Amino acid sequence: MKPMIRIVLFLTGALWLAPPGTAGAGGAESDCMGCHKSGARAIDPARYAQSVHRELPCTECHMEGYDRFPHAGKGAGAPACTDCHGGTAAFDDAARDVKASVHVEMGDPDFGCTNCHSPHYFLPASRTPGREGIFAAVNRACIACHAPGDTPEAGAASMKELSLMHGRFPHKMVHLQRVACVACHTPTDKDTVHLVLPKSKALGDCIMCHSGSSLLTVKFDEYLAEKERAEKGWLNAALYNNAYLTGATRHRWLDWGTFVLTVLALAGIGIHALGRWFFGYIRRTS
Repeated sequence: MKPMIRIVLFLTGALWLAPPGTAGAGGAESDCMGCHKSGARAIDPARYAQSVHRELPCTECHMEGYDRFPHAGKGAGAPACTDCHGGTAAFDDAARDVKASVHVEMGDPDFGCTNCHSPHYFLPASRTPGREGIFAAVNRACIACHAPGDTPEAGAASMKELSLMHGRFPHKMVHLQRVACVACHTPTDKDTVHLVLPKSKALGDCIMCHSGSSLLTVKFDEYLAEKERAEKGWLNAALYNNAYLTGATRHRWLDWGTFVLTVLALAGIGIHALGRWFFGYIRRTS
């Protein structure tokens, strides 16, 4: 056999026997995306490129049977999230709370992380823009199951039906759009957002949120405070963070007007003090 043919055959065999980790290396731009950009199992490469798992090759999770096409592997063969994320108090507590939640107790015994957190698109709160963006991201998983809709019209109809189930609240749709579902549907005496309670035990006390120590702030302050300090600086975050009670009427021009009046008042005091010092100095030296 000619040497060149031997080399070609050797390289072909090496590629065929390559370990599973080599398939899909490169994340969203991998060979996997050649098939998975469309169809029922499509993955949006742009969203994946922004996700927390963007640096991982596909076969880091899709292991046995996924390195060849057609695939011999099944979705159930993927490792559990705790295989990588377990071993820390935060993740172990979250896993325990999920198992004790209404989703498992009264719903699906196999309910787990990926039912709410997409492994392809998940973003941590620190990389989500603004408080409303964080609450919208948190609620997206809830709404996908509790107010599903394949079209905008169907989604709006589902949201209206969901709002009727929250009849105890005024401005029901505002609450659904601007408040994290888990703020009310998890225990108020714990900072967990994974121990979801049945609706009979959901929070119904308005004061818990509409007060200086708002439950929304307590539940999410660990993530939001650090994010706001990074975005606005320590001084701005300290001055403006939670200056308004949750749900209070707020007008941007009123904010700016108050700020301008405060600056003018301080400037007037400074100019008056400087004038007194200057004219006193003139009298003493003349």
